[in-house]
Amino acid sequence: MSIVLCDLDAWTLFASRAPLRRVPKEEADRALERATCTTADAALVRDLPWRRELDGHVRVLAGAAPEDDVPVHLAVSEGKARHRAKGLVAHRMAMPLAEGSLCSTEQGVLTVSPELYVLMRSRILSPASLAVVVSLLCGRYSPRFDDPSGTSVQCEPVASVASIRSFAKTCEGLWFSRTNVCRVLDCVADGSRSPMETALNVLLAFLRATAGTGCPSRHSTARFT
Repeated sequence: MSIVLCDLDAWTLFASRAPLRRVPKEEADRALERATCTTADAALVRDLPWRRELDGHVRVLAGAAPEDDVPVHLAVSEGKARHRAKGLVAHRMAMPLAEGSLCSTEQGVLTVSPELYVLMRSRILSPASLAVVVSLLCGRYSPRFDDPSGTSVQCEPVASVASIRSFAKTCEGLWFSRTNVCRVLDCVADGSRSPMETALNVLLAFLRATAGTGCPSRHSTARFT
């Protein structure tokens, strides 16, 4: 299978909490070099078990109507030619990759790692939005945005603040918002157990930026339940 999930499709895999294996650097470089981004690949991704199960979740995040095909996001090496196809988005990545850039499911599907995902999103998200992303990846619940009742699935985290911080230090050559990432990691902690806890943690952490007293880290506050 010559695909590497990225962006929304990587997030959907993380939301499913499917077990992930870290791919060694050399293996990851070879995989990205072989990676393709075709309409056939898009059809394959849409048929993956967790993609079908979380279809409503994906549509809410993408703002897509029930009859629309949600675009599939795949990573390819930087040297691959640019191309456009309906329902398909190619994300070109520079090589060589840093250690810990890719993960694999038990079925052999490759994805950018949660740590790399955070760095990639740091280029376009505000600090508060990135803090929510980090809290969800490092939290013990996975929300289902298509459920009006606000259902969340209790589960183990797919990353930690320490793992993201460590990965960021190895990515000197990767284009990402270092200021954004560092600011967020200084404010967010592991183990959030509910959307309310995440919202309160982010609000308190960034209160200082909106002229309040603020809290430098969730570690300095009592746990919210």
